Amino acid sequence: MSKTAQKAAPPPLTPPPSINAKFKSRLPQIIEEICKGLAVIEPAVQDVAIPLREFQDYLTFEISKVKLELERAAWDSKVDPNKVAADKAWLAKMEQLQKDFDVVSMTSSVTFIRTAVARMQDTFDMRVAC
Repeated sequence: MSKTAQKAAPPPLTPPPSINAKFKSRLPQIIEEICKGLAVIEPAVQDVAIPLREFQDYLTFEISKVKLELERAAWDSKVDPNKVAADKAWLAKMEQLQKDFDVVSMTSSVTFIRTAVARMQDTFDMRVAC
């Protein structure tokens, strides 16, 4: 066998070491309970993602609008410094909200949990339908 073929072969799978009998007997039920919970929350997370993205779109629009108003105000013959300061403060507040408003991280819990379940199953060599 060539050296390349030897390097490409994955290591042989070995069963995990023995674990506490109580944990081993309970593990399939734990994974099953997690999967049942996912069946409930996954559709809800998908449903809430729609208004979250809609809010994000409106927020982006409002930020653009305030920026445009500030640019226009800079060209006015009479500038109201109080209004400009208030608009800048409002813009900063909305931009911070936009920065902190990450729909992907808000809705990623399902993906994270699915990945964790797959790792649990791989680690303990256990298959539970999920």
